Amino acid sequence: MNLIDFASSPLSLLPPIVALSLAIITRRVLLSLGMGVVLGALLLSNYSITNSAEYIGKTISSVFCRVFDKVCGNG
Repeated sequence: MNLIDFASSPLSLLPPIVALSLAIITRRVLLSLGMGVVLGALLLSNYSITNSAEYIGKTISSVFCRVFDKVCGNG
């Protein structure tokens, strides 16, 4: 999967702005943060839904594997 670098682009501000705006408007913080994560993944994967879902899944699983080594078979 090829990820696009938005580090020097103004588009990199879009996910946090959306997340903050949704959190203020809807008062549902976790849903708003989730939408920010999904939007960020869509930007990274060049607006491909399948690549975004794959990226989010791999990232979440790697976080849990680092926290719970026994679950992933490393301990």
